[in-house]
Amino acid sequence: MSSISDKARAGLFGVGLVFAAAPFAEAAVIEGRVADASGEVSLDGAVVTLTETGQSTTTGRNGRFYFGDVPAGEYTVSVDYLGAEEMSQTIVVTEDEIADLTFTLGEDVIVMDNVLVTGQRGAFFSARNQERAADGIIEVLSADAVGSLPDQNVAESVRRASGVSVANDQGEGRFVIIRGLDPELNATAINGVRITAPEGDARAVALDVIDADALESIVITKTFTPDQDGDGIGGSIDIRTISGLDREGPYVRAKLEGIYSDVTEQVGGKGSLTASNQFLDGRLGLAGSATYNLRRFGSENREVDGGFILDEPLFYPEELELRDYIIERERISASANLDFRLTNNTDLYLRGVYNRFEDQEIRSRVEIKLDDATFEEAVGTTAVFSPVDDALEFDRQTRDRGETQTIYSIQAGGESRFGATVFDYSAAFTHAEEEEPNATESVFRFEVEGGDGRDDFRFGLDVADLTAPLIDFSQTDPAYLDPSEYEFDEFERTNGFTEDEELALTFNVRHDTDILGAPGFWKSGVKVRLRDKRRDVENEIFDGFDGEDLFLTPFAREREFPLEVLGPVAGLSFQEFFTANEGLFELNETDTALTSFEEDYDATENIYAAYVMWQADLNERLRATIGVRGEFTDFVADGFFVQETDGSVSVGGADVAEDAVILANRERNSYVDFLPAFILRYEPNDIMVMRAAYSRTLARPTIGQAVPSAILEIEDGEIQGEVGNPDLDRQLSDNFDLSVDFYPSDSFVLSAGFFYKLFTDFIGDTVVRDTNLFGVDFDEAAIAVNLDGGEAFGVEVSAQKVFTELPDPFDGFLAGANITFLGGNAELDGRRIPLPNLSEAVGSVVVGYDKYGLDLRAALSYRDERLQELNTGGDGIDRFVDEHLQLDITAKYELTDRLELTAEAQNVTNEPFRAFLQLPNGERALSQFEEYGVTYRLGLRYTY
Repeated sequence: MSSISDKARAGLFGVGLVFAAAPFAEAAVIEGRVADASGEVSLDGAVVTLTETGQSTTTGRNGRFYFGDVPAGEYTVSVDYLGAEEMSQTIVVTEDEIADLTFTLGEDVIVMDNVLVTGQRGAFFSARNQERAADGIIEVLSADAVGSLPDQNVAESVRRASGVSVANDQGEGRFVIIRGLDPELNATAINGVRITAPEGDARAVALDVIDADALESIVITKTFTPDQDGDGIGGSIDIRTISGLDREGPYVRAKLEGIYSDVTEQVGGKGSLTASNQFLDGRLGLAGSATYNLRRFGSENREVDGGFILDEPLFYPEELELRDYIIERERISASANLDFRLTNNTDLYLRGVYNRFEDQEIRSRVEIKLDDATFEEAVGTTAVFSPVDDALEFDRQTRDRGETQTIYSIQAGGESRFGATVFDYSAAFTHAEEEEPNATESVFRFEVEGGDGRDDFRFGLDVADLTAPLIDFSQTDPAYLDPSEYEFDEFERTNGFTEDEELALTFNVRHDTDILGAPGFWKSGVKVRLRDKRRDVENEIFDGFDGEDLFLTPFAREREFPLEVLGPVAGLSFQEFFTANEGLFELNETDTALTSFEEDYDATENIYAAYVMWQADLNERLRATIGVRGEFTDFVADGFFVQETDGSVSVGGADVAEDAVILANRERNSYVDFLPAFILRYEPNDIMVMRAAYSRTLARPTIGQAVPSAILEIEDGEIQGEVGNPDLDRQLSDNFDLSVDFYPSDSFVLSAGFFYKLFTDFIGDTVVRDTNLFGVDFDEAAIAVNLDGGEAFGVEVSAQKVFTELPDPFDGFLAGANITFLGGNAELDGRRIPLPNLSEAVGSVVVGYDKYGLDLRAALSYRDERLQELNTGGDGIDRFVDEHLQLDITAKYELTDRLELTAEAQNVTNEPFRAFLQLPNGERALSQFEEYGVTYRLGLRYTY
């Protein structure tokens, strides 16, 4: 396959598309900028109208607006911005004239301090204006709104928006969930550039990679227009970094803070710097940011692997695991933007972002395997097991894993304006990778078998509460905690690497003209996305030792574990012993070969898109947008078919291993989709905006779901496995949206909306039995399939208020709340099942106070329980993630006009992660329980 890196270099050098200035014939241009009273801060989302023609437009993040091909004459240009009185100017233009206007909104803009938009109220007005001016339904979070809460990364910042929640990992937000749908159904971009995913089999981008202080704003799009990529059934997240055109003059923001975790009682730290300035009389803007974040923390976990045994007097888990984590996470985020006005009608830009996330994790795990144990008796609520008929097995494991994820992108492009016609063009290259070098895991095992002289051995598990099984040490033999009983079983060393690259080339043209007699425009464009993703894992498994019997005792260490008595586990000294004596350990060639190939793949996905759309202001209150997008997808993937067999096999002419067969597979899948869209935006009066929208969007299978691969396990004559499905169809969704935003005053907004999504070929991960795949008769196989159909629907309600009308000092209060009620289902084998990962309700509440130099905020976020994994087998046990309610608090105090003291507390109530299994009798049983503690931060912030 050709290298995308080569394509990227060729593409980026080839982007020399710069249009020279050209004379305008028999028409004028009216353009300009809207800023705060100081003239330094550009205002995004201001609505600018030419009264005589009815034409209107919206300022971008640089505060600029543009009307091309305006006939000579006299015009009134008005600006409408929440938080300020409407302002207008009258201007006379002649043919071929370029009129450049500046609007500086007056002192009545209460959120301005004549230096920059800042504080909670500034964040409120900045975001609300962008949302109000948009054609479709969007949510905007400004940098100040994000900075007012103790969010560690972008995912945690996004969860404050209406209808948005996050999937956590180790207590930190990781994947964004929009309207309750799986994160794999979302699109993620930085500065409009689609970001590739560093994780092995995913499309969803884990946004814990990007530090929250690295951004300028976040825009969440819920309704799509044809000029946007079509793959975003859930929605899209666009992370915007600072631009040199956001404000005039020098700007600096710096922050230093310490971070304390009460689980590990360790201290980390964070520093960030953001700066921008303009040069060459405002024609050149430079901006950049850099952040460094080091957090040391941990967690305690109790979970069940497999299900529950239900045919004994007491129910009990097949395997109970106790896990203790020590974690060190380091984030580095940086961005640099260059904006240059080449001529009066051509603007160019160069943007780059870099994010690096290092996660060092030491996990101590105890596995208590009861699936083959003999249930001896019930002593009250304690299940007592013995090795009389079957073995009792206990593993003590230590994993030392370092993982580094890197995401970077570079984008070059520009915009050229020729009267009523505007061209924009860009080339972007994105690289994402995940590296897991020298990850190790050691296993020491204590196996008690009947007939070995230890028939009197007992192990007791108290299952009075199935959601929290506890070891009953009064019914457990003391040998369970004796390190001299645990003998070396296995040592595994892994080197994994995943790389995901994409080159995107875009060209659009927009022409302002009358549409059916109404002012408007048509727009058309093309886009090419060339993507290559590959994964390579090298695994070594050692399961024998040639020296004397090797026991846990010389390497044992103890760990505090509040959930239970963990007992001895192997310290990192065992790794040192292995390195010094590697020649004495026996390599299992079969398992090494199998596990080294089963995750490997190479996939190429090329997407070619084109669209056309029209927009018209049918009258001063009603705007219509309509269009269609076409996307052609060509997907090619190589994977491996891995299984155990008898004899020796050859792959590529070389013996791989005895008792293993590894065969390469290649599959290709190509398809064309047409994605129409229609949006009506209606303002029945000056305080209300209504929208109705229809669009069709798609979501392609994840790489892991579509790669032609199979992993087989043969045990007791049964064939089980995990199977990729290259025949998967992409999933489509017809999306219907209705919304109304009510602005009774400049300081209050109330929004309500309804959405409905009708799915075709929705993809679900299932377990199937007695089926033939890849010519193999499986007794049981985990595979992704296209479900028969499905739907999702919901109601979103939000209210945000700044209490400016209250008397002093109460006019410093502000509040916001949102709640989304969700429903959905899918059809599988003729029966309706809940839509995976869909919560029935998500919401958040934020209250704050901003006055006298004091900035306080408390945020509560909630997510209802959701179905996570569906088991279609005979036991009928499904996994659910329990509801989650988290409280975060932050406080700031102005020591001087430019220096603030900040204090934050995250997860104040120590809310755990809980997942449960729904048993056939309706009882809930443990699947996973994990605690993370509270994180505290104290720091200083400087702004110039």
